[in-house]
Amino acid sequence: MKNYDEEDEVEVEETVPMKKEMKKEMKTGFRPSANSLNLKKEIDFIGIINHYKKLMVCEQFIITGSFGWMQLGLMSKAKDLDIILVNPTEESLAVLEKLREPSKNTDYPNDKNQFLVNHEGTMIYFFINTSKIDTIELANGISIASIKGTVKAKKRFARLKDFLQLKNIAEIFYNEAEFTQFLRNQQDKVK
Repeated sequence: MKNYDEEDEVEVEETVPMKKEMKKEMKTGFRPSANSLNLKKEIDFIGIINHYKKLMVCEQFIITGSFGWMQLGLMSKAKDLDIILVNPTEESLAVLEKLREPSKNTDYPNDKNQFLVNHEGTMIYFFINTSKIDTIELANGISIASIKGTVKAKKRFARLKDFLQLKNIAEIFYNEAEFTQFLRNQQDKVK
């Protein structure tokens, strides 16, 4: 897929009326996730991500959690952003320390390597890591944590919401009722 610059002209056939931001995103090559319930919020998240990518100097800037999985079509919504910074500079850590808000979320462990930032009403959880992380590179220039790495982190947190998300995602690929029906159908063929 070609990434387009702002100056590139792309003809977009308008068969249905489009919002102005949708036309712009079509020109720039960004494709919202197929399951997105709230396109505006998704576009806002992309803007926030790009803002902090410029601000935070680090070896890797990685999106994880619900928004990353939303980009892969595994979830339909995200309420906040989860960002991993691998080996950020001291200056980046100082900025995060200044922006840090006290976390009221008791689901996350109280960790000095985690920073909660409120960006105009959007909660962003920054996680500091010192080891390189496997990522999936998206066409829009965003790196998301590998599925395997995200599953491992969700299991480590061991929160109810994480296990429910993992269950919902697993059911996209494997549904016990469908499998049982398949086995019954196969069994009927053998009789």
